[in-house]
Amino acid sequence: MNLSPTNPPRPGQVVVLDRAASVQFDGDRGLTVQILEVDERPTLEGWAWLTVAVLGPPAARMRAAVRTVFVQPAGLRPAAIPEELLGMPRSRRVAAAKRADAVPQLIR
Repeated sequence: MNLSPTNPPRPGQVVVLDRAASVQFDGDRGLTVQILEVDERPTLEGWAWLTVAVLGPPAARMRAAVRTVFVQPAGLRPAAIPEELLGMPRSRRVAAAKRADAVPQLIR
């Protein structure tokens, strides 16, 4: 995935947030997320606000598993989707993502 103005991020994509996306995700602060929403309002050139669901173990360390982040879409890269999430019914993934006390699952 090479995200750019001609190939912007879309809801449903699973990506890695690391230093290439924003310095706040440098080193062990990187996250694997699923994009829930892309804010269409104008912002700095080359940057975007995304609402994301945090996937995987890093979410256990966070107070909120759904976050809004300010990133450079060109720095996003695709993430592998865990096999156990692919077989989960959509209704269970959606319910899990809505529970504040649960790690959100892949929503499709």
